[in-house]
This record gives sequence, C-alpha cells and structure tokens, in this order.
Amino acid sequence: MERAGSRSQWWAAIAALILAAVATGSQHTTRADVGSACLDPDTTLREIRAFLDSRTPRLAAQPPALEGSDARAQILRDRLLQSVVYRGVPAAWRSGALQVQWGDTLRPAGGYSIRKLRYEAVPGMWIPALLYEPDHLVGRVPAVLNVNGHVGAPGKAIEYEQLRSINLAQRGVLSLHPEWLGCGELTSPEYSHNRLAYLDLCGRSGLAVFYLAMRRGLDILATHPRADPDRLAMTGLSGGGWQTIWLGALDTRLDAVAPNAGYIGVRERSLFSQDIGDLEQNPTDAYLHADYSHLTALLAPRPALLIYNQKDDCCFQTARARPAVYDPVTPYYAQQGRAARFRFHNNRVPGSHNYDQDNREQFYRFLNDEFGPVGDRRDVEIPAQHEVQSFEALRVGLPAGNAGFAALAEPLLPRLPLHKWSEQAGRGSRSRGTAAMKAWQSASRQRLYTTLRLPRTTEPAVNDARELPSERVEPNVTLRRRVLRIDGEWSVPVIEVIPDGVTDVHIRVADAGRPGAGAALAEAQSTRSHLVLPDLLLQGECHPRSVPRYQHSMLLGAVGARLLGLQARQLLGVIKWARRTYPNASLRLTGSGRLGSCVAAVAGALAPAGALSALQLEALLPSLKLLIEDRVDYSDAPELFAFGLLERFDIRELLEMAEAPRLSYRCAPEHAARSHLELDGVAAFRRTLGWDTDPSTPAPAQGGVPR
Repeated sequence: MERAGSRSQWWAAIAALILAAVATGSQHTTRADVGSACLDPDTTLREIRAFLDSRTPRLAAQPPALEGSDARAQILRDRLLQSVVYRGVPAAWRSGALQVQWGDTLRPAGGYSIRKLRYEAVPGMWIPALLYEPDHLVGRVPAVLNVNGHVGAPGKAIEYEQLRSINLAQRGVLSLHPEWLGCGELTSPEYSHNRLAYLDLCGRSGLAVFYLAMRRGLDILATHPRADPDRLAMTGLSGGGWQTIWLGALDTRLDAVAPNAGYIGVRERSLFSQDIGDLEQNPTDAYLHADYSHLTALLAPRPALLIYNQKDDCCFQTARARPAVYDPVTPYYAQQGRAARFRFHNNRVPGSHNYDQDNREQFYRFLNDEFGPVGDRRDVEIPAQHEVQSFEALRVGLPAGNAGFAALAEPLLPRLPLHKWSEQAGRGSRSRGTAAMKAWQSASRQRLYTTLRLPRTTEPAVNDARELPSERVEPNVTLRRRVLRIDGEWSVPVIEVIPDGVTDVHIRVADAGRPGAGAALAEAQSTRSHLVLPDLLLQGECHPRSVPRYQHSMLLGAVGARLLGLQARQLLGVIKWARRTYPNASLRLTGSGRLGSCVAAVAGALAPAGALSALQLEALLPSLKLLIEDRVDYSDAPELFAFGLLERFDIRELLEMAEAPRLSYRCAPEHAARSHLELDGVAAFRRTLGWDTDPSTPAPAQGGVPR
C-alpha cells in the first residue's frame, strides 16, 4: 500500500511538471517560432490570380456588328503595335531597308535547292535562314514562313523542321526557315529570351526584336519573284506557334496561319505554371489590350488551323487550350460566313509536344484546301528522312560582333536617365536654388508614379486583416504577428519584434523577405530596435514556391502592373500603418540587398514628407546600368527590370527624391569605384535642401569621377 501510494504521488508530481511546462510554453515562444508564417500558404497565389483575372480583358461572347469589324480589328492591331511591340523603338528599326546577304546553295537530289542567307532583323543583329526553293518554278506559288520553337542547339537543323520544309518544296511551295533567337547558330546567352528585359529597362521594347525578326522573314518571302502575295502562310511549333499567332494577328499579309501548341489564355497561364512561358510570350502591357483569344479573333476571316496535342508534356494541353482560344473565337468566324475556315486539330499520336507526321500532314491538307495544290494533290507526307542535312551542312554563319540584347541596349546607357538633376541644373535656364530642386523632385515623383503604374494622389488603403495574440519570446522581448490588408487586394504579413522600453520603430526589408528568427531577435536586442518585418509581394512567405518569381513578375507586368511598384506601394502601406499605430515614434526604414534596398529607395522617394526619420540602404546597387553591364539575368531580379525605369531614373535620382532627414547608404565593396562615379553629388544635393547624407561605401583607390 505504501508503495502504491508513493507511486501515485510520484506520477502526480510528474503530471504537475508537465502541466507547468505546458503553461510555460503557452506564454513563451522559442526562437524558431519567430520566423513562422502568418499567411495560409496559398494566400498570395490566390491574390495574384485574382489580380490578373480582374485586369485581363475578355473577348466578347458575341461579336459586335459585322459592319465596321475590319476597322475595329485594325484599331486593336495598331494599339498593340504602337503600345506594346514598337514602344520606344526608333524609326530605323521599324522602317529601315531590308538587308539580305545570300550565301551558298545546296542542291539535294529531291527536286529542290536550299539557299543560305542571313538578314538584319534590327541594326546590328543578323538572323541566319534557309530558303527551300522548288526546281522549275512556273508562275507564282504559295510561300510558307516556318519558325522554330525552343529546340536549343539543333536550331533550324532539327529533323521535323527539315522534313516539313523539304515536303513543302517538293509540293512546289517556297519555304523560308529562319533561326530563332537562342537556338542553333544563335545559341548564346546573349540571345537568351529573357534578356529582352535589358531593352525594356531602357524604355525600348525588347519584344520588337522578336517581332521584327519574324516580319523581316515575311518581307523576304513576300518580295520573292515567284511568291504569290495572296498565298502566304506561316506555321511553327511551341515558340514557333507563339511567333505565328503574333505575326498572324498583326500582319494581314499572311493569308493562312497554323500555330502548333504555341499559346493559351492568361487565366490558364496563372493556373498552370507550365503554360506561363518566357518574357516575349508575356510582353509588358500586352494584356491591357488583348488576351490570346483576341489575337486569335484577329485572324478572322483568314484561314486558320490551330494544332494542339492531347498529352502535351510541355504546355498548352488540348483540354485547356481549346476552351481558352478556339471555342470563344468560333462565333467571329461564323458571323463572317467563314466557320469552315477556322479549324482545330487535336493530335493524339503521339500526343506529346510535337510537329511529327500527323501534325505535318494536317498542315499539308490545310494548305491544299486553302491555296490549292501546286500540281497533283498530296496530303500525306513524302518520305524524306534520307535528305535530312547535318547542322554543319546547314550552317550559314554570322558576322563578327553580331549583336545580342546587351549589345543593343548598351549604346543607350550613356544618355540615361533622361531627367538627371545634374544635367538640368547645368543648363543656363535653370536655377540651382532649392525651389528649382524641389520642383524637379515633384516632377520626378510624378514620373515615378507613371513609370511604376501607381496611383498618383492616393495613399494605400491599409487595414488589419488579422492580428494574432502577442507572445513573449524572451524575458524582455514581445512578438506580434499581424496581416495588413493593402488596397483591398494584397495580404502583407508583418512580424514585430519589440524589446521592452523601446519607442523608435525600424522597418526592415530584404531581398528574400524577413530574416530568420535568431537574426531578428539578435538585431532587436543588440540595437534596442522595435523591428517591423514585412514580407512584400513575391518575397518570403509571399512567394508561392510553385511558380518562379520572374514568371509571376512577367504576368503582372503584362496586365499593366510593375512588381517594383506593387512592392513599393505595399511598403508605403506598412509605413502608413506604422505611423498610425505608433504616432509618437520616430520611424526608420532599412532596405538590404540588391532588391530590398531598391524597393526601400523607391518607397523613400515616394513617402510623404515627415513620414520617415531615416532611410538606410545596405548593399545598394549604385546604378541600374550594372544590371546590363554585369549581365544580370531577369529571373534573378525581375522587379528591377520595370519597363522604362532606367530611361527615367537611376539609383541617384531615387536618392535625391527621398525626403527622409537622414539618408545613409552602403554599396558592396566590388562596386566602390562605380558607387563614387554614379552617386557622388547626392550628398551635396541633399545638403542644399537641409538633409543629412552618409555614403559609407569605401572610396576607390584613385578616387571617383562625378557623374
């Protein structure tokens, strides 16, 4: 009995200890808990999809009256060309004379020849191409522009492209096959598709390079003495299908088009990451004007064959594509009495991402139906595997120094940005007084609002969507978690780390989002700072891991937003909330890292006077020009490639716009010389307005040269 009693007392004591531990655990949080999430994992993904959906135009279910349809279609074409394709593009690119250099001719035994050529897409960039010409041409014949997708190193030598071009030539049809950027002879990082962002950053459409490479190819075919200008067609797989829908929609010289697995609607892209694609497929501001259903409708009443693949292992599977871009367009063809000319083929064998025999034969049949056969009709493929040439046999060659995207952008850099205060102040008509400087600041803010697509007059609307209970994470530190609702569209998670007795508030943003638990606690305690740690859009827990950041960034840009602008507005919302919540505290903003410091610099430039007591920037990039000069990939810093940002602003201009009384910045040691070259003069500018500046980057060994 005594043993039983002792045992029961022992278990009671253990239970009491467990209860005490549980109670203690409910009052204190471990360091590991500080970095835990505030949001449901799918919150940001849902919000991005809703944002895209609300800003993408819808193709009308019933087409407008037939009368005036041609004029309406041309208005949309002109809008896309002027506002998207040719935005900021010089006349020499658009209307310069066609430059073609002809090379050797191959003469296989199959009744055709292959002529090598290269042509200038834009000044300095030459495109290798092959022209398959039937022997013994009589009169004018159909001509087809064949374009490639992302086939990599094989380029224009890939077998299925050769087989299609050979078959067309053996049917009496002219066939031009240009090399695509980033493939074949243009396989080089300098032609990487997302590097078109270098031109976008400078305010010149990178999409224009892709478009003009296509259009110049069509120019060559259209001016061929044997080509029938009323029987011009275009086709291609994947990226070739994307090329086909863009040129087919916007250039009415094409009389028939057959894109193969090349595109889908915005909604499907947002739901299926494999459908998003590269930057040229989601060009800046394109979806402000038209979704891909609109581009497809612009084909009417011309013959079109849309080819998709049942089990496509790349993208755009039939089950998603048909309801997105074919079914909505059928009424537009029907209205014009051309329903039979709008076709859809679902490839089942092999059903993968392909332009194999079944899809090729569908295309031959389509051409025969619409253009009439040249000679005897043949819908089935003519065996030609024995005529396929090697890559080397089909090599055209490039001129030395053939321009890539960086080479096209770099000549623009010396004159950018266009609105430097240092240049305006140097003009005899401008005063160096504070009134003129403040006027420049005000005008610059308006330009920044426009560039980043932000509302000019309204501060962000901010509400606490959810606040979690406060917790003690250390004997003298309180942790608060909350979610701010910005503009009714975005959920911004915020963690506050608050040591006892601290009154000043320090907002910190970084490249990858808020720091880890240990780092946050250590900083709050060592600096005696009330830390406010938000995660902004596509940072930290606001980055949906199922989709690369750059792909969401390009989708946001395509509907007219700018990721940098959205992040800056969210940060301005956090600043507004902090001012309202802690009205008596001084408020400091720190941005660290290449991305975090730039977002903070933009927010500092736009923050209302008196909102911030200090702006601190760590590991600041001294110039946006380094993104191009150092060949930074778009995928590594998508927010910094906002269209036209460098055309109007560099880092110096952002710093000169900031009204925080104290500004300090530090660039990485490897940028020391460049920081003095680019940022010398910021301190003098701000001193004139009565503000402090502390550039703490070490001076280069031989000094810097003022910009």
